[in-house]
Amino acid sequence: MAAVNYRPTEKLNLTLSGTYTDSDSGMDSLADYTELCAQMAGMSSYHYDLHLVDSYSELDIAQTDISLNAVYALDEDFSIGCGLSYLDYEDDKPYLYDGSGDAYFVTLSLTYYP
Repeated sequence: MAAVNYRPTEKLNLTLSGTYTDSDSGMDSLADYTELCAQMAGMSSYHYDLHLVDSYSELDIAQTDISLNAVYALDEDFSIGCGLSYLDYEDDKPYLYDGSGDAYFVTLSLTYYP
């Protein structure tokens, strides 16, 4: 994460921040899952075949999050703020959930400091 804070006037504060995360993971193959399958079989009526777990448990996710926020002090007790955030989420392995896409968020705030 990196952030830059800039105060152009006494009452105005600007913040630009960004985060990039790259995740790549997966499970090793299960050496002996016979006992585990027997235990899980008593939990429901489904048949659990775990010999392919290592092939469909891989994750390859990249996420970028960039935010720009502004806060303006109205007086000693009140301030107003607004922000714009951009999120880019890329899931290159479709095994769990293919949630790739972009999102934009706008925030507005009114803050009181007693």
